[in-house]
Amino acid sequence: MKFQRKHAETLPLDVVVEICSKGRTTWWSSRTLQKFIFKESHGSPRGIDGRQKNFEFSAKEWANQNRAELEAILIARSPRAACKLATDTDRRMTPQNEKGFQKACYASQKDKRWWLKYCSHFRIIPDNHHVILLETYGEQDQKQKEHTKKYLEKLKEAKEETLKFIREVLESENIGLDRPIEELVEALKR
Repeated sequence: MKFQRKHAETLPLDVVVEICSKGRTTWWSSRTLQKFIFKESHGSPRGIDGRQKNFEFSAKEWANQNRAELEAILIARSPRAACKLATDTDRRMTPQNEKGFQKACYASQKDKRWWLKYCSHFRIIPDNHHVILLETYGEQDQKQKEHTKKYLEKLKEAKEETLKFIREVLESENIGLDRPIEELVEALKR
């Protein structure tokens, strides 16, 4: 039995995320997967371990070949699962899926935190950054404020690291702070 799109759409989310991001399962998800394989093979217990390993291998292979499709399925099923897949594999979503992910996260108040976690993990400044800043000082519950503050802290760290790097490049290339930005860009291209 090979992993297919229908499995990504129907298997429990935790199982799909684990085998597609890590290529293996934990004890709990392994038990769930064994029950599924047992049922799919019409109750035949023979060789279930081998079939499970093959299924897990094919899931990892399918996920690598159909990454954008898997992301879209997980976004539709659960923004949390989509965020977990992206952060576990340390791979950003496609631009189209990022937009869909942002929209899905903002469809529900409780899912906004997954957008913030995704942005802070990949240190990106999203197009709705100004909205995030306004929400920080607006009416939010305590949990949401914590997630927003973590995102802003990560962003601040990224800015400080970038500034430090730029200063090091300026010093190493003997470019003065009063020189135009074009010289910095040219130095970075070298």
